[in-house]
Amino acid sequence: MVPGAGRDLLCLALLGRFHHSGTPHSEECQLALNTLDSVCRKLGVPMAPHKRDGPTTCITFLGIQVDTVAGELRLPEEKLLRLKTLLQEWEEKKVCRRKQLESLIGLLTHDLPPQAT
Repeated sequence: MVPGAGRDLLCLALLGRFHHSGTPHSEECQLALNTLDSVCRKLGVPMAPHKRDGPTTCITFLGIQVDTVAGELRLPEEKLLRLKTLLQEWEEKKVCRRKQLESLIGLLTHDLPPQAT
């Protein structure tokens, strides 16, 4: 938790990716980002500026679009198109190998947002 703007801000670190949240269109997210930058600099943790998004109300985090205003999790268009194409190919299959089916299940399990599985 990062103290700021009169309340605590959540900062989630997962696999080297950081996500912090706050009230939309407020200074809270920028404050959290500045605080994270400062802490990382002091600890000697490199931050890649080209991997930074925000503050924004819609980001792609771990391959899933998070829209905090609409309250939705979505797949990016290119990923959705790729999955639809793959499923159309599978509609035509009469048989498949076990490895092919396991691969399809793995892709669907990994790529779909939690509420869609």
